[in-house]
Amino acid sequence: MLDWLLLWDAALLAELTSSGAPFWDVFMAWVSNRWIWIPFYVLLLYLLFRELPLKSFLWAVGYIILLIIATDQISVQLFKFTFERPRPCHEPWLQHLLHLYEGHCGGPYGFVSSHAANVFGFATFLGILFKRQWAASLLLIWAALIGYSRIYLGVHYPLDVLGGLFLGVLLGLLAGFLFSRFPGMATASVASSSASRDKEAQGPKETPAS
Repeated sequence: MLDWLLLWDAALLAELTSSGAPFWDVFMAWVSNRWIWIPFYVLLLYLLFRELPLKSFLWAVGYIILLIIATDQISVQLFKFTFERPRPCHEPWLQHLLHLYEGHCGGPYGFVSSHAANVFGFATFLGILFKRQWAASLLLIWAALIGYSRIYLGVHYPLDVLGGLFLGVLLGLLAGFLFSRFPGMATASVASSSASRDKEAQGPKETPAS
C-alpha cells in the first residue's frame, strides 16, 4: 500500500512539475522565494494593525512569530528528520523527469514541506484574525500557490506539500484558538464592548428644534 502511494506521488509530480517553459520557471521561482513576499507581509501587518486594538495587535505579532517558529521546527525536527524521505530532486531515478530551475534543490529531506507548513499556518491564523471569509479565502489561495510552486520546481512531492498543508492549518487553528482564549482576541473584545457601552451611555443625539 505504501509503495503504491509513493509511486502515485511520483507520477503526480511528473504531471505537475516544470516542463521547462522559461516564463513559468521564472514565475514559480519568484513565487517560491521567501524574500519576495516581505512587502506583502508588511501590508498584511498594516491591515491587521488597522483591524485590532494596539494591545491585541502586539499579541497577534507575538503569536505569528511563535507560529512560524513552531511550523518550521516541527516540520524539520519531527517530520523531516524522522521520515528522512529524500526530495525528488535528490532521487537519481527521477532526474529525467525533472527540470530544476538553475539547478536548485535544497536540503536532503522533503517530508513535510516547511514552506507549505509556514504559509498555511500563517494564512490560517490571519484568516481567523481578519474575520472575513473573502480574506481567509485569498490567503489560502496565496498559500496554495506557494505550495504548488514547490512541486513545480521539483523540490517537493505533492504529499510533502499536502503534509505541510495539514500541519500548518492545524497549528494555525491552534494559534487562533489560543489567541481567542488568552490575552489577544479577548483584549479586542473588551475594547469593542467598552466602545459600545460608551456609545450607549451618550444616548441618542438630540436634534435642535426648528
